[in-house]
Amino acid sequence: MCCCVVQGDSHGARCLQQPYSLLQLHHEVQIELPLPFWVIPEEDLEVTVTDTGMTVTVDGVMQLERRYWRNDEQAAKQGSGYKAVDTATSSWCVFDQQQQQQQHMASKNSLPSAAGPAATRSPRPGKILSISLALPEPTLEEIQYKKGVRQNNAAATRGCPHGYDKKGYAFFSDDEDEFGLGPVLQALMFHETGYSWITPKPWEVATGAAAVAGIGFSAGVGVGCGLGGGRCVREESGLPGDAQKHLKWLRAAKDSGSCMAEE
Repeated sequence: MCCCVVQGDSHGARCLQQPYSLLQLHHEVQIELPLPFWVIPEEDLEVTVTDTGMTVTVDGVMQLERRYWRNDEQAAKQGSGYKAVDTATSSWCVFDQQQQQQQHMASKNSLPSAAGPAATRSPRPGKILSISLALPEPTLEEIQYKKGVRQNNAAATRGCPHGYDKKGYAFFSDDEDEFGLGPVLQALMFHETGYSWITPKPWEVATGAAAVAGIGFSAGVGVGCGLGGGRCVREESGLPGDAQKHLKWLRAAKDSGSCMAEE
């Protein structure tokens, strides 16, 4: 039985919107994570970047662990020399979040507030943890036979059931929707709340389809083959095709159940 949507979720969790934004470039992966205004980096924050993943710990608030996607074929060839991230040149910093940016994010991309329209108080600006994960330079083999293109998650052809034979995996293996349950959750959330968070699939980003669909950069929220970005959809037409199909089935099932109850 499947107990979570993406691999990094806790069992029983249903999470569409990740707590960070992520943009994968050719030479680095940029990650931004909002922090409370009171966080003092030297006292409350610990960031650990290793050869296999990263961990962010905020005292009393959260511990976020993510593992990098791994190219097993390249790892077998390179042995201990294989690296998904160059830890020596990776870095992180904390800066204050601008009030204007925060208000824009709240109006454009954040999910509706449980407090409703009456909540007019502007939240106090927080802080942003910015992490830059440096990507290794292409190997000699990649330069000679792959036109200098790193055979990482963005270039890999999928072999799992969801998105089979398409190009592109999530940068973090924990963000992989291995069984394609995302559209089901998107439809259920829209059915019950009237909105849903839409994250582009890795292969959509690799081919540029995500930009065509309107899922791109907005107020500092980036999307790449690593995911972690997206947008809030409040119109049914903005849902992906698969999610729209599931939504129709949910409504049909509800109508059918109502008729049976009346009989």
